This record gives sequence, structure tokens and C-alpha cells, in this order.
Amino acid sequence: MKILYVCTSSPFGEASGAGKRTFNIGNALRNIGKLTTVCATERPWSEGQLRRAKDEFGLEHVFGYSRLCKRSIGDLLQRQFNPRYLNLNGTFLSPQDREKVKGLVQSHDVVWIHTTKVANSLGFYAWPHSVLDIDDIPSLYQQSVFLHSKSFEIKAKRWYRSRLALRQERQALKRFSAVTVCKQEDVSHFSDARRIFVLPNSVVLKPHEQFNGVRQPLAVLGMLGDFNHPPNVEGLTWFARQVVPWLLPRFPNLQLRVVGRGSDAVTSNLAVRSVVGLGYVDDLVAETATWAAMIVPTRIGGGTHVKVAEAMGRGIPIVTTSHGLRGYDMIPGEHALVGNSVEEFGEGCLRVLSDFSVGNELAKRSFAVYERTLSPAAIQHVVEASVTAARNDKNVSRIE
Repeated sequence: MKILYVCTSSPFGEASGAGKRTFNIGNALRNIGKLTTVCATERPWSEGQLRRAKDEFGLEHVFGYSRLCKRSIGDLLQRQFNPRYLNLNGTFLSPQDREKVKGLVQSHDVVWIHTTKVANSLGFYAWPHSVLDIDDIPSLYQQSVFLHSKSFEIKAKRWYRSRLALRQERQALKRFSAVTVCKQEDVSHFSDARRIFVLPNSVVLKPHEQFNGVRQPLAVLGMLGDFNHPPNVEGLTWFARQVVPWLLPRFPNLQLRVVGRGSDAVTSNLAVRSVVGLGYVDDLVAETATWAAMIVPTRIGGGTHVKVAEAMGRGIPIVTTSHGLRGYDMIPGEHALVGNSVEEFGEGCLRVLSDFSVGNELAKRSFAVYERTLSPAAIQHVVEASVTAARNDKNVSRIE
């Protein structure tokens, strides 16, 4: 079987959830057939990333997006009234890139596309024998931002964007053979559950990176993520500005170590003494070995947080909001401590900082869930089922 993989992020060297998802899917696809990969991205790839992707995933080309400077009146009317209008993101690829991808689609048995943004930027409405991976559903993301926005203007803008995105999402199964989502509750968002497959966000860890069943008493909190991603910035800001002042009188030696692209800049702007940004860290094993718990204080976003899977696999106790835990087969209080108010979240942090046994039990139970639901074998099973559904689809015969 010849499989074309249209991705959005480098599968190598990116700590973002998109980068890890790209790796997991690419790894599963190359076990099924002969894999060719192209990537549409706004981030430049290093020579090392290009070389590895070419050697391991058959990377053929990396395309760069262009952005509309200003929408024409016709474009605005199309966006408002035409349900088949694609370019909600204002991004597009060149005609040459479009023709190249079209030729590749026609010469492959199955095509896997990560995000509607990529499919729409190429300008194709219908994709034959295709899987659309829509892990972060745009309309749900816009709705979550709407709920936490204070400005009427921002609320109105987010509501409008969510309506446009929802209209487009309702056409997904007319455009693609199958759709993968990252959590079970997203299945009901689409009309035909038989063609929707749940592919959770996960991370593949080497044996020395995985939890070995032994933890040490520790007194540092940690947070992991891409801090060019607004939900991470919003969550960290909420924790630093509201939860930290609640915690400090109760735990004066509090320290939060924040890891990931952009974390140093964000924490510098916050200027909270107990919160330290480290930027990108090469050796996560050594860094996370100092953490009593990983915090996931996010409150907005449409997908799931791969940092939760990372903590589960590494045996790091988790303190999170209920939003942060969505999509994972975990029970609050048994696999992670969950709090949505300042006091509840702070109490969770205080428990793991003050009582080693609490964190130790959380780590053991969550690691068992990781092994059962997030292993490479579990991911492989879902990817194979999705590809089979796409290959057998007869509804869309050509790209258009």
C-alpha cells in the first residue's frame, strides 16, 4: 500500500503536541505500507530534522504557507454565505505546491491529512481514500476561548469563528473517508460515528525515560509545553498570578520550573519570583526527575494535552484542571488531582508537595493507564483501522 502523509510539524526535535502526534502517526503508517510525507508548515525545519524525516518517513517536500494580507469583498461574502468556502484561516499554498500534492494524492492508495487548515490551504474540497486527523477541533477551541474571554468584542469574534468552523466541520465526512479525533467525547461532534476513530495524543518514550516504579520525595513543581500555544500561556498566567499567591504562605519554598519553547520569555514577562522558565531542555529525564508533580493548569483549547501523557509515561504525579484531563482514561483523585478554582488547584499542589505517598500512588496508577491505552501498540491499532476505512471508501473517487 502506498500512503501519503500530509503533516504540519516535524516529527523530530519538536516538544509540541503536534510534533509528537506527527511522529506517532508517521511511525504507525510506515508499519502499514510505503510512506511518502509532505509537510505544510509556518516553522522552518533544521537540516537534522529534514534529514531524519527523509530517511525515516520518506519526506519529499516541505511547503511554506502564505497569508492573505486582506480579504476581498468577494472573499468576505463567500466566507459568510458559502458553506463550501474553505479558507477560514487565511492561509494558502502556491499553485505549484497544490499541483504537486494533487499528483501525489492521485498516485497513492491512501492519504492522511493532519488538520483541516492544511487541507483547506491546498484548496481541495474532496479528498479520495483519505483520513482527516482533526485532533484539536477548531469550533470547540473557539468556544472554550469564548467562555474565558472578558471582552464583549473578543467574545463576539470567538462566537462568530466557532459558527464558521462548525459549519465546515459538519461537512468533514463529505470531504474525507474517515476522521480521527483525540478523545471519545469528540465522536458525537460528527454525524456518522462508524467513520470516526479515537486516536489519543501520546508520546513514545524510550525504556530509560519511562517510570520504573520508584519515586523520591521532592519539593519542586514543573510544567511542560509549547508556550507559543495560547492555552499554555493562559494556564501558566492563571497559575502564576492567582494560585502562586495562595500557595506561598502555605509553602514558602515553592518553585515552579517551566520547560518548553517560549517558556523563558513568558515567565520573564510574568516576573513571579517562584516561577522559572528554562526554555527548551534537551534532557527531560534529568529535569523531570526533580519534580514532585507536573501541573496542567489549562482552561482553554479543543484537543487534549500531550503533556498529560508525558507525565503518565514518566511517572510524574499530575495536578490539573478538569479541562486538562479531558480525553484520557483517568479518574480524578485516583490517577490525578483535579481542581478548577484557585483553592482546589492549590490544595492539589500542596498535597503532593507535602505528602510523598500521595504522589507516589498517583504515579503508579497513571502509568498503568499509559501502558494500557497510550502504548505504540494501541496507537497502531487505531491507525490501521482508520487506514482500512479510507482505502475501502467508494464515496469520493477523485480529488477536487
